[in-house]
Amino acid sequence: MGSEMSKIVSSSERKIGENKLLSKSAKKRYDPYGVGCSICKQRTHHLGAKYCPNCAYKEGRCSICGKKILDTSAYKQSSR
Repeated sequence: MGSEMSKIVSSSERKIGENKLLSKSAKKRYDPYGVGCSICKQRTHHLGAKYCPNCAYKEGRCSICGKKILDTSAYKQSSR
């Protein structure tokens, strides 16, 4: 079993014994000045997202791509 684990780890992008927090993929994930929601300017969870989850639900849009998914004109929603 030990040899199987070393094969699995060595086949991934991270080298054996490399610090996960200092790898290239970890630096790409965190973007403190990233794009926020188009409506409320709140920070989004996903990279490249156009809307935060709350605004996307209210508008009936996909939070990542911004396409209209639902017709929310007949919904009674609070302005929270």
